[in-house]
Amino acid sequence: MAAAALCAVTATPVQAVEPYSESPATAKAVKSGNGYDVVVGGAKRATVKVTDPAYSVRTTSSADGELAAVITDFDGTHGARLQTVDRYGKTRHIASGAITSAVFHGTELAYVSANDVHVGGKVIGRLPGRAPELLGFTSDGTGLLAVQHPDVQTDETYVGTLSRVDLKTGAVKPLIASDKTTLYRDFKLVDVNGERHVSYIKNNEIYRCGSDDPQWLGLATEHGETKQLIGETKHHYRSAVWSSDGAKVAYELMGCVTDKKLGPGQLDAVSGVYVQDLATKKADRVVDGLSFTHALSGVDDGTAVIGSPERGYRKASGETAAVLDSRQVTAMGRINRAEFIHQLWDTRDDFHGGSSCGPTAR
Repeated sequence: MAAAALCAVTATPVQAVEPYSESPATAKAVKSGNGYDVVVGGAKRATVKVTDPAYSVRTTSSADGELAAVITDFDGTHGARLQTVDRYGKTRHIASGAITSAVFHGTELAYVSANDVHVGGKVIGRLPGRAPELLGFTSDGTGLLAVQHPDVQTDETYVGTLSRVDLKTGAVKPLIASDKTTLYRDFKLVDVNGERHVSYIKNNEIYRCGSDDPQWLGLATEHGETKQLIGETKHHYRSAVWSSDGAKVAYELMGCVTDKKLGPGQLDAVSGVYVQDLATKKADRVVDGLSFTHALSGVDDGTAVIGSPERGYRKASGETAAVLDSRQVTAMGRINRAEFIHQLWDTRDDFHGGSSCGPTAR
């Protein structure tokens, strides 16, 4: 389906770059030397070292920005240690083990270690599956929202299910569950008009452009009730972010080949970052192409925010991926945003190397 069929698309004229001021509670880990700087609200608080260049650091902060939780030596699914850093740079060790994620509710910290869910220093339940990820607390503070993945050595590993963990009983209840016919991914928490919601991408294929099946952008309540399902397309949604007033949604769209006779130009006509007005269904392409260095990260006052911890963040309008990447990244690099490949474990038993390139096919 062509981009024009997705919605009415107009080109946005080039404008001066508008800087983006980060929220005081926005936490990021910025690569620095042999470690990562923990930055909250634009201010550096501490530097955390990693034991291997393949590892990174994950961080999040409390709503008031007083504390940042830091997961060290993160290998893509879990890290080795969890610590907090206050606004004065003082660190406190919380736990060691296979830490997959951590979230705050006020100053109370919740995290997952080896599938056990810890809240306030106590184990309150268990999240089965491979590397479960906490998204955040429910609005009433009685539960946690999490993404689970099957613990199997098949493609189902990449299939996500949104679940709720009851803090009192530890019971886990699936809210939006993937199955053999419908897959969900890119779950994100978003407070729309003051009410907690979860956004997601719905599709029927694990691989990008792997079939002619359509994809959609979804928005559900924190109880799993879908409120909106929009933007049906046969192209590939890479990510999406909804605005806090519920008026707009920004998304990264990767073009898929619809007719081999049309050549690669058909992808250039589609790929980019868009902002869609939900009332008029009109979408503006604010970035032409998909950037390697400036990914979609948020929506601020109805404008898409793009960037990275290394390059900083900016409001997007009339941009091109080639210019953002200083023309140093190939088209394939923009599609497959792998910055570093370091295989630490063997591939799964049934993997035959299909659809892989270079070192990942060995």
